[in-house]
Amino acid sequence: MASHGKKVRVKSVSLSVLGFGGGVGWEISDAEQKAVQGLIAYLEDRRILFNTPDQQMREKADPSVDDIRSECTDVIGKLDSKSPAEAAVRGIRRACHQFLSEIGGPGRNEADFYLALGELRGAVGLHVAALSQAYNVGVEDQLARILPKDD
Repeated sequence: MASHGKKVRVKSVSLSVLGFGGGVGWEISDAEQKAVQGLIAYLEDRRILFNTPDQQMREKADPSVDDIRSECTDVIGKLDSKSPAEAAVRGIRRACHQFLSEIGGPGRNEADFYLALGELRGAVGLHVAALSQAYNVGVEDQLARILPKDD
């Protein structure tokens, strides 16, 4: 098992795909930096994003993902609407909405749950990688499991 607390630095993610302007610089305010650091720290503690399937209890998934969605809404309120971080945080929130919509309702089987969970982790990992790279914030190794792999 990986050690807790080790930080991973993201080296290369296509930031332009996620709305970061493809290399165009911008001024990062202290409030924006703190909001991004806080969100990444929060996500590092969300086991739904990185626990192995045998560790994940399906009945706890909805409340956990809904908590992530709520946290993203709070962070969006702290960011300037022109901030590239805002688009990434909205992307994480959108992934949470999609997950909750896909697994909700009767008749959803285990395969649907795990497919939706994989999609959630992939989307969140992509946005966290972009935030980590753009704002120079390390990501603890457990959450780093869902980040895109460097080529």
